[in-house]
Amino acid sequence: MTLTHPIAGIDVAKHSLDIALLDAEQNCASSTLASDEEGLKNLTGWLKTKGVRLVVLEATGGLEVGVMLALEAEGLDVARINPQRVREFAKSLGWLAKTDRIDARLLALYGERVRPRPTPLTNEKHRRLKELVARRKQLVDARAKEKTRGHQCSDDLVRASILDLIAHLNAQIRSMESAIDKLVDDEPDLAHKRRIVRSFGGVGAQSANAILAYLPELGVINHKKASALVGVAPFADDSAARSGRRTTAGGRAELRQMLYMAMQAGYRSNPHLKPLYQRLRERGRSHKCALIACLNKMIKILTAMLKTGTMFMPRSTEA
Repeated sequence: MTLTHPIAGIDVAKHSLDIALLDAEQNCASSTLASDEEGLKNLTGWLKTKGVRLVVLEATGGLEVGVMLALEAEGLDVARINPQRVREFAKSLGWLAKTDRIDARLLALYGERVRPRPTPLTNEKHRRLKELVARRKQLVDARAKEKTRGHQCSDDLVRASILDLIAHLNAQIRSMESAIDKLVDDEPDLAHKRRIVRSFGGVGAQSANAILAYLPELGVINHKKASALVGVAPFADDSAARSGRRTTAGGRAELRQMLYMAMQAGYRSNPHLKPLYQRLRERGRSHKCALIACLNKMIKILTAMLKTGTMFMPRSTEA
């Protein structure tokens, strides 16, 4: 496919930006800028003068957000790509070397070959909600580790230190939960969505917050795409007469982990999920397989509920 506009690839680091600019003749220009305010200003100006319409960069755990905001403010489309996909693309080309400059060129080439869709950025409140939910999970994980250490230690001084830290972590977790509740309650659209999601049996407060934070597309895209984003959509593995085992892969690990843990108990009380779980177990499916099926059904129902703006209406038996 012929390029109508140059495509830029940017390797984002903490203090620098490596940029590769690929034009219609496959010529690649490179540049390195600081990732500060002045560097971002120079970056957007340079890309606009070159006629760039699409910029491709990797998800870097948050470092890329400031770059994306600066580029979007200037009307440039930005595609944020899973690093694993880019690495697999590099291997398919036989590119084994890895440097920041090579990565930038690789991202530009990925944009030219794959033509990824631009990644829409969420608003500031949603980004803050995601950070708060992520921080709460970090604190909960840290508390779980300290509790394990407490069970393993025998020294009184060490145990006292662990208990003090657990108490501090409990206070921090409550602080995060209060901040999350305030943010959601102050935003009518988020508050309404959380009420709808929480009306579904088995979805607690923290699971609902995780859905709002990690899956804002829910209710906008169809349930199959939503399941794929969570990472619970079964993928076929068939060839000729062979019918392989369906497996799940990819998706948003943080959300999948939280929903899977919530489903460990949620399937027992929800009349839409319990019969499905029981049927699958009677057919010899594993506990994990049955839970994944319940997660898929929950996502399907939540998608319909959010699209129509209706609360969950439980029924006594499964249709």
